[in-house]
Amino acid sequence: MRAHRILKALKNYEHAQPQVDELTSPFRISNLGALLGYYRNSNIEEDVVAIFDQGLTWNDNGNLIVLRFIDIIDVELTEGKNSESLLLKMKSSQTVDLPIKGRHERCYDSLEVLRFLRRVMTDAKHQNPLCIQ
Repeated sequence: MRAHRILKALKNYEHAQPQVDELTSPFRISNLGALLGYYRNSNIEEDVVAIFDQGLTWNDNGNLIVLRFIDIIDVELTEGKNSESLLLKMKSSQTVDLPIKGRHERCYDSLEVLRFLRRVMTDAKHQNPLCIQ
């Protein structure tokens, strides 16, 4: 519910259609459950953040990043309201830069993705996975 309710307003977000979605196979190895949708950072095919019911995955300069929502302890904007990425703090003390490059006029998409992730983190803490979809 959260992915579609919060992210559907972003023009770079697309709801997944697993039967025809070309992203399903490359990200299938992530083991994060059902593919819900994806966020395109650019027209480059690999510049995508895939959103699953249990986490996120994306290609970072040839490295596949796979993160579970339950392992994220905090999310911050890297450049305030003008951020084109989010800083994810993990349980492992690692920090990961999640690229969210889109915007509509003066509104950066990172603000909506931040809102989505904070809601999902709350749901994950209370073990309510049905709200994420």
